[in-house]
Amino acid sequence: MDTAKPPIIGITRSRSDPPDPSIFGNYAVCVERVGGQVRWIRPGAAEPPEAILEAIDALVLTGGPDVDPAYYGEPLDPRTGVSEGSKLRDALEIPLVREALKRDMPVLAICRGMQVLNVAAGGSLHQHVEGHAESDQGESACHPVTFEKDSRLARLLGLDGAAIINSRHHQAVDRVAPGFVVVATSLDHIVEAVESHTHRWVFGIQCHPERAGEVPAGMQRLFEGLVTAATLRELVQQVRTQNQLGEAHG
Repeated sequence: MDTAKPPIIGITRSRSDPPDPSIFGNYAVCVERVGGQVRWIRPGAAEPPEAILEAIDALVLTGGPDVDPAYYGEPLDPRTGVSEGSKLRDALEIPLVREALKRDMPVLAICRGMQVLNVAAGGSLHQHVEGHAESDQGESACHPVTFEKDSRLARLLGLDGAAIINSRHHQAVDRVAPGFVVVATSLDHIVEAVESHTHRWVFGIQCHPERAGEVPAGMQRLFEGLVTAATLRELVQQVRTQNQLGEAHG
C-alpha cells in the first residue's frame, strides 16, 4: 500500500445495502474523521476471511443482534434472538476475527463486536442481563463504568476511574477468552471492556463510542488509536517486504 494513502478500515455491518446511515453511518464518520478509509464488510459475501483481510489494514466489529450460543457450546435461552441475519453475521464475523487475531491485525470490537471477539477467541456470554438495553423509544441507557487505571485502554482514553457511558445491549461477556483481561466493569459487575495482552492493538468495549454525543470525548481516541495502529502495521509490513526483496536480489 502506498504510504500516502489512508489506511483501509474494514467495518462489519448488516445485509442492508446501502448500509443504513442511522445505524452504521456513525462508525464511518468516526473512522474517516481521523484519517481512515472505510471498506464495508457485508455478511453473505463469497470472499473468504483471508481475502477480506488482505484488502484492509484494521477491523471494526460493530453492534447488532445476538450471537448464536451454539458458538460457545450453550443451549439457546428463550430471550436470545437468533435470526437468519444474525446467523449470517456470525458465520462471517467469527472466522474473520479469528483470522485477524492470527495476523495480529488491529481490532476494535464494539458492543456485539466485543461479544463476537470474546466468543471467537474462546470465551462465552451471559445470554441476558437486565438494565443495559436501550428503551422502547430507542434511547440509550446510561450508567457509570469503572476503568482499570493502569490498563492500556484507560491510558489510551485518558480516563482514570469512573466515567458515564451509554449502553444498548442485553448480552455480555461471561467467561473471558484466554489472553484477554477485563479492564472496565459496571456497578453490577458486567464486563464493559477487555483488552488483549497477546496482541499489539485489540480492544473490546461494550458501549457505543461511535455515538459521540453520548460518551466522554476521550472515547474518540479509540478510532484515532485504531487508525494509527493500522498505519504503523502497514509501514512495518512494507519495510519487511522491501528487506526481503533486497535480500532476494542481493
